[in-house]
Amino acid sequence: MTEQSSRRSDLMHTAEFHAVTSADLADDRPAEAPEPGAGLTALLVGVGGALGAAMRWSLELLYPFSVTPTLAEIPVATLSANVIGCLVAGLIAGVLDARPDTPGWVRPLTVVGFCGGFTSLSTFIIGVGSIIGGHAALVALEYAFLTVGLVVLSVVFGFVVGRAGAKRRVA
Repeated sequence: MTEQSSRRSDLMHTAEFHAVTSADLADDRPAEAPEPGAGLTALLVGVGGALGAAMRWSLELLYPFSVTPTLAEIPVATLSANVIGCLVAGLIAGVLDARPDTPGWVRPLTVVGFCGGFTSLSTFIIGVGSIIGGHAALVALEYAFLTVGLVVLSVVFGFVVGRAGAKRRVA
């Protein structure tokens, strides 16, 4: 036994170490729910993603574009879907953070699947490209900053509200 491992062993046999029981180490939080297997997780993400993408497409059909004073077309539905989807993802993530005993299938179905399918980075980028193609680079830049700012605020706000609401329900 080396000197270093001997010293570690001596430290582990102190009175303080022996006084600590498993009850002292227990966390007040409930045990985490088991995660689903890889196959079920993929299925949950796929089902949630399909529902989210179909809902986003419906939103695109209802509100295709908004014309600005410079005649640039702003994809309002994409902006709305990204903000709403990030808000919902934040809410759910906040609840799941406060309630680790929630079934393991909830996150893949809702946050990753549904919200991931409802929000769309690729549609956002295509929208920015279309605005630039319409010779409105400044409008495209404004749209890009507005979208990024709003989705970050939405997910943070949703997380804080979801976590606080879940903790209040538990208490």
